Amino acid sequence: MPSPDLRFDFRDFVPATRQSSRCSFSFLADLGECPAVPVQNSVLAADLLPALHDNIDVLGIELDAVADPLGEFTEARSQQAQAELKLDQARDQSLESKAKVGQAMHVVDTLDILESQRPGVAAKVQRARLDLERSRVVAPFDAYVTNLNISEGAYAHAGSPMFTLIDARTWWVIANYREGKIRNIHVGSKVDVYLMGHPDRKFDGVVQSVGYGVFPEDGKVSDGLPNIERTLNWVHLSTRFPVRILIQNPDPTLFRIGATALTIVR
Repeated sequence: MPSPDLRFDFRDFVPATRQSSRCSFSFLADLGECPAVPVQNSVLAADLLPALHDNIDVLGIELDAVADPLGEFTEARSQQAQAELKLDQARDQSLESKAKVGQAMHVVDTLDILESQRPGVAAKVQRARLDLERSRVVAPFDAYVTNLNISEGAYAHAGSPMFTLIDARTWWVIANYREGKIRNIHVGSKVDVYLMGHPDRKFDGVVQSVGYGVFPEDGKVSDGLPNIERTLNWVHLSTRFPVRILIQNPDPTLFRIGATALTIVR
């Protein structure tokens, strides 16, 4: 039976007796042609098929063994790229965290400054509240307002009086009696009081106190010693002492501070 016209590369399997070169078997590419060998000088192709199948299986296993590391290498490269991306993100977060730390330190420093200023600011607020409460002044008694020399919207200086209140609840008359009449005036004595502006009205009064001293006109002290003038006045006026009289039935519409009154002690 004639041998089939098959072309194989027998360099890895069967040595050719009349060929000095060896051919590699390949099903993927035709790298070269091996010359036809007579049947009587070679192994039949049918006898080589089992060995070829075995070699194909071995090559498939080796190909799988090569493909597995290649896939692992590709996966490792992908994991490396992901790791590098996470590293860049971590660096960005680190820079952002450092910036936030700097801002937080600045805020803490500012907070410390504000905390140190808090007592002074609280004192100012308390003082402003107190000034606001004192801006509305209520008279402690019924009185007349006089000497008001300020208008609405004008600035009120602290410690400067803006007006004067005259207490209209109680009125006194200060009567200066000569020293020769003081002996007949006692605390509790009844007094008739007439106002010069309204002489037709009589008001009842009572002596509340009698003065016990006045400043002498010629009484001077120099270097710890009294200074007595050498000249004498032949006409000497008697000294007057103040007698304080409380009005029992005053009329607030008629009484004024500084007005002139006539008193009669009974």
